[in-house]
Amino acid sequence: MNRAATDFSGLDLSDMFCRTAQDVFPGRAGERLSAYQAEAGRDGEPKSYSYSLKLPTGERWIETKLEPILDSDGAVARLIANMTDRTQENRLEQRQVLADSSMLTMQAEMEQFIAMAAHDLRTPMRQIRQITQVLRDSFVDHGDGKVELIDTLEEIAIKSSELITDVLAYARSREAVTK
Repeated sequence: MNRAATDFSGLDLSDMFCRTAQDVFPGRAGERLSAYQAEAGRDGEPKSYSYSLKLPTGERWIETKLEPILDSDGAVARLIANMTDRTQENRLEQRQVLADSSMLTMQAEMEQFIAMAAHDLRTPMRQIRQITQVLRDSFVDHGDGKVELIDTLEEIAIKSSELITDVLAYARSREAVTK
């Protein structure tokens, strides 16, 4: 165990020297960490792993690298553990995952709202076009430009309907991509 590990763990080197993880950390955490030690001891190969551990200084996210030290016969004589506190990085990563999830949820809700709003706007635009047709059919042109106003109103309704259709098509394509 390195000096940095004693600092963040609140444990002393004497608490760790010549002891298994099961001896130092009772319960499931110790069992799991002892299994990593046993694997490194059997294989004689360096091992790295990460885990959450309750320490005297609080819960920490630890990354450990086990380095087997071999004797002259090539057998594992001891393991050196280099522990690094990754608690801060882990918390930042968790916050980023939550932020990303929230952003995706908000984006999906916004797209759903846009699709519903566009759908709901199609009916009034259709009604405006129908009203312009009724006005035009029963209107007597006196040459004062009112027919042009009716035409302009209908053009606005047509263009608005086209925009609404485009927004709906976009919302549907986004929905298809996210599924």
